[in-house]
Amino acid sequence: MTVMVVKDMCCCVTDLLLYPILIKAEYLLLPERRLAHMHVFQSHNRHITLAVLFIAWFVGYFDRMAINIAIIPIGKEFSLTDSEEGLILSSFFIGYAIIQLFGGWFADKFGSKAVLITCVLAWSVFTGLTGFAFGFLALFLVRFLFGLGEGSFSPASSVTVAENFALENRARAKSVLLSSYQLAGIVGAFGVASLMAIYNWRLPFHVLAVLGLIITLLLALFLPQRRTKSEDRKRRKIPIKDLLKDDHIWKVFIIWFGISIVNWGLATWMPSYLVDIRHLNLINMGLLSSVPAAAGFVCTLLTGWLLDKMTGYEKHFMVIGSILTALFLYMMFTAPTTALAIVFWSLCQASYCVVFVTVFAIPLKNFPKHLIGTATGFINFGGQIAGIVAPSLIGIMVSLFHGSFNAAFWALVIAALISVAVGTTLTLRKRIV
Repeated sequence: MTVMVVKDMCCCVTDLLLYPILIKAEYLLLPERRLAHMHVFQSHNRHITLAVLFIAWFVGYFDRMAINIAIIPIGKEFSLTDSEEGLILSSFFIGYAIIQLFGGWFADKFGSKAVLITCVLAWSVFTGLTGFAFGFLALFLVRFLFGLGEGSFSPASSVTVAENFALENRARAKSVLLSSYQLAGIVGAFGVASLMAIYNWRLPFHVLAVLGLIITLLLALFLPQRRTKSEDRKRRKIPIKDLLKDDHIWKVFIIWFGISIVNWGLATWMPSYLVDIRHLNLINMGLLSSVPAAAGFVCTLLTGWLLDKMTGYEKHFMVIGSILTALFLYMMFTAPTTALAIVFWSLCQASYCVVFVTVFAIPLKNFPKHLIGTATGFINFGGQIAGIVAPSLIGIMVSLFHGSFNAAFWALVIAALISVAVGTTLTLRKRIV
């Protein structure tokens, strides 16, 4: 199964490189032969769309991961307290959460292409400005604006997936995009840590800003326009208030909030934990951090494949994934050796990714197409509230307990168990609303 999904990703990149040749060949065909070849080019276009979105997601997650490592030298340079570091890490999520409530609606209303291009351009600018920040307030403001700029990207990309993939293929397509988060962890943790150790913490943000501008151009060139306006007019309109009356979306919201407390708590503070508590240097920390990311990468792709094959089991995926996340998290921070801690962190990350993919597959498979962006944005709003709470909460708890992370990790375990409790009450129908 892993070979199959990795093969699909390779096809996406290959098609992106061959796209100009294929388009030229299409127009050279005789008119009577074009119809026979149309489905081939539509398949190529879907792969190209997925490839471009994957690259954009990868760079976006790369930046989120970079600040989690950069906060170590940033804290030393500006003499920041643990609480101040937590606030800087949380500031991105404040902006990101605010725009979640509107970004999905924008994509549903105006189409995903314009929203995606605007997001990538904005985050490129603010990523570059991160590297020029000169103190706590500047960093807090720039990361907040970065969150505002990127916030619409996730729901807009879900709209793009719905516009280009059949219902039975959407979970796999979305899982390919979500796997970019783990791939960024594999490549980025060691790469960013090495750049910061050799040069300084500012350089990676300048490099990421340039990459973002290149991706903006790729999106403008290769991302397809929205479906026809006549198709939009035929869609059944459902008021947003009716969507919010459905208890399913609120339950998924809470599940995603709980498991995201775990995710963003670990993502933002594990580098500091490994350096301060497990006594690793910056480069070794970056290298070992790629192991859980690799486990998450494989599990993300496998979960997407299974969800498309096992429709109706979303509840089981979320409950079991949340239970295992809590269990392996506890085993991680109580592990007697660093090697065991990395093993259990990897299992925790893999378990989290089961919930991760399932949460974002539910709107794609259970909501009307014209509400997918709005539903995804609302659900992801819960995750971004967690992103605001978790880094600051851990920073405060570490300060209160004089540098110990144990109480903070117990708080993350409780958050995962909240997801378990709510997940057991979820009953998904074939179509919601």
